[in-house]
Amino acid sequence: ISDGQQLIPRIFIVIMRFVRFHMTHMSTWDKISAADYYYY
Repeated sequence: ISDGQQLIPRIFIVIMRFVRFHMTHMSTWDKISAADYYYY
């Protein structure tokens, strides 16, 4: 496994944490839409 392939999951995890943190500032519909996009 190359370093590049290792880096992608790490970036994705960081983005997911960032998105989850800021979901608290979104409306309920935005939360549902974001959840559908990221988890399915």
